[in-house]
Amino acid sequence: MEKQYLLSVDQSTQGTKALLFDREGNLICGGDLPHRQIINDAGWVSHDLNEIYANTLKVVRDVIEKAGIRREQVAGLGISNQRETSAVRDRTDGHPLADAIVWQCSRAKDICVRVEESGKAE
Repeated sequence: MEKQYLLSVDQSTQGTKALLFDREGNLICGGDLPHRQIINDAGWVSHDLNEIYANTLKVVRDVIEKAGIRREQVAGLGISNQRETSAVRDRTDGHPLADAIVWQCSRAKDICVRVEESGKAE
């Protein structure tokens, strides 16, 4: 039986990282690719979902190639992502309708203040 590996992908605020481990938990190799932080004058922060998707595919492919293994040898995949970042995609084809709104974005600040003032915040 061919040796098997575990792949970890972390899609974070700054970029996408991938780490490849053997079944004993030893780190085989890793890689990362940053993505652009899109910040406008109003302090709105967003990310290009197409860039994130392309970077995720590239970093995973690069790690598998660097390790010199076949993708079929990856027996498991763990994923972590930006938890509070919001994205809207087209229901029919999955394409992004806009850039993702990043958790650092200030565009909802006034809404949060109103919720706080109404006494409905936890």
